[in-house]
Amino acid sequence: MGSNDDVSSAVTRAKSYFLVNAMIADSLTFGLGPRLLESSHTEDAPDKKEEHREDDASPEAARQIEEEDEEQARETEETSLLPNKAVHKGVLSERRVARLAKRGYNKLPSWLQSGLAGAWSFVSPPLIGATIGVIIGLVPPLQTAFFAESRDGGFLNAWLTKSVENIGELFTALQVVVVGVKLSKGSFDTLLPNVLC
Repeated sequence: MGSNDDVSSAVTRAKSYFLVNAMIADSLTFGLGPRLLESSHTEDAPDKKEEHREDDASPEAARQIEEEDEEQARETEETSLLPNKAVHKGVLSERRVARLAKRGYNKLPSWLQSGLAGAWSFVSPPLIGATIGVIIGLVPPLQTAFFAESRDGGFLNAWLTKSVENIGELFTALQVVVVGVKLSKGSFDTLLPNVLC
């Protein structure tokens, strides 16, 4: 605390430091964590059948994809409400874009590919959220729209900012509930066989 600082400005500055520290820690956790936790055998390796399907662009392959998708289609909460024809065209165009991006990525030099792969591993929800927050906080018109009073031009403050703030306040409580349920379920699963024996 400097000689000219009062307590409230020191507390505000400390909160800022803690938030920056949390953002960096979360970004590193999401970026490096999966790489550090990888096991020697990959369970999520893509099937050869899927790779072969992406490379086929013939009408026969498209018909086969459609038949396989219809077999796998079950009515769930993720079932599309669009007609099958529209869904099929969307899937085909998504695969076509992915194939073109993969070809472009493969044409890059190996050092650039490894650099992009390393940078891409750090793109995570905390980093995206922090980037959006920094942009909103540093651009004065956005800062006014999100944080000023409604009469001062903060037309997003009343409905969007307050809603996000309320969800953020619930997040910690929801995390504690989820962790508690998992812990109790885990301890219940380990204790039940011992009681029954």
